[in-house]
Amino acid sequence: MVLKNKVYDVMKWIALIVLPAISALYFALANVWSLPAADKVVGTIAAIDTFIGAILGISTAGYKGDGTMILNPDDEGSMDIEMDEDQIQKLMGDQKTVVLKVEKK
Repeated sequence: MVLKNKVYDVMKWIALIVLPAISALYFALANVWSLPAADKVVGTIAAIDTFIGAILGISTAGYKGDGTMILNPDDEGSMDIEMDEDQIQKLMGDQKTVVLKVEKK
C-alpha cells in the first residue's frame, strides 16, 4: 500500500506533531485540573499514533520513487546521467519535488 504524497504528508504531520502535542497537553492539564483518566487517554493516543506510524512505515517500504536516473562514470572520473526527457516532463508536471531511484552502471 502506497499513500499519495499529500495523504502521507498529512498523516506524518498528525503522527509526529499533533497527536504527541495533544497527548502532552491532556496529561499536563489533567494533573492541574483533575481531568479524568489521564493515563487511559494518553495511552489511547499513543496506540493511535503507533498505528498511524505503522501505516506510514508500510507505505514508505512500498514506495519505489517516481523514476530512475542512471549514472554512467566516464574515463575522466565524471558522471554521465541517463534519463528520458519525456519521463522528466511527466514527473515534474504539478509536482514540486521528484524522488528518483539512482543506479550506477
